[in-house]
Amino acid sequence: MSAPHEIENLTAKAFFPRLGEPLPKVFKAKCTDGVELHCFLHKACPKATRGQTSSQTLVYFHGNGEVVGNILRRSDMKGLPFLFDAFCVLGIDIFLAEYRGYGTSGGSPSIDALMSDVGPVHEALNVPQESIIVMGRCPGLDH
Repeated sequence: MSAPHEIENLTAKAFFPRLGEPLPKVFKAKCTDGVELHCFLHKACPKATRGQTSSQTLVYFHGNGEVVGNILRRSDMKGLPFLFDAFCVLGIDIFLAEYRGYGTSGGSPSIDALMSDVGPVHEALNVPQESIIVMGRCPGLDH
């Protein structure tokens, strides 16, 4: 078992949180310890879903050192330049998950928190598990 200072040192080396500007519309996910994650939900194009509720939701966990606000501006989306456009026309909702301590979300990042926050994010989204498509980069790939 690792000593607490070794875990803190590992966390400092593993995470690169960045602050971000407020999102245009915040989708809040409340974690079990009360920390709020400020995420973003983009609904599919009504034309693609023919006015119906989307049957699928892409949950995207961004890379380390990125924030949801950058993805919205498409400035740091290396490899994913048209995320909204591609999935929107397919009738798929897009949920951009934010990590603790990143963007405008509260708390501090840690490996344990990263894993424990997946459940509250899913609960806040309130969609059936079988309708979720998970996509991510860097720490986001482990979800």
